[in-house]
Amino acid sequence: METTEISTRKLAIKAGLLTFAGFVVYFMFMNYMNLLQIIELRVLNFFILSGGIFFAFRYYKSVTKKKFEYLQGLIFGCTISAVSLVLFALFAGLYFSQIDPLLLMQLKNNAPMMGAYITPFTVVITIMIEGMCSGLIISFALMQFYQNDATHS
Repeated sequence: METTEISTRKLAIKAGLLTFAGFVVYFMFMNYMNLLQIIELRVLNFFILSGGIFFAFRYYKSVTKKKFEYLQGLIFGCTISAVSLVLFALFAGLYFSQIDPLLLMQLKNNAPMMGAYITPFTVVITIMIEGMCSGLIISFALMQFYQNDATHS
């Protein structure tokens, strides 16, 4: 069986950009439906990130037919997470500071304990911390499956 070379860095950037697009579409949908104040719905971001990482792993494996080395796979998943989350965090920060600051005020009013601390900057930091933790967990979980498996694609 012939293997194809593919740049994991370029693939991670492309997958990160697609995942970022998924985050933006979900954010805009939630905003349109007036659901942003429901904090529990943020858990769906985990599934968007999971899909982005999973499909990138699957694509790489199906194209190259190679085994994923453990550290390479963790770095690959974390790179996808970093690209998508840095862009989305910047998007959210700009959105709340420039496009719709009133929405941020509404979110502050719906968070009685932490509302006083919500600023565009804290939104950016929170997205990065939560997202990178999720990305690391997702990458770790996927590597348990993909690390030495040459039969699944």
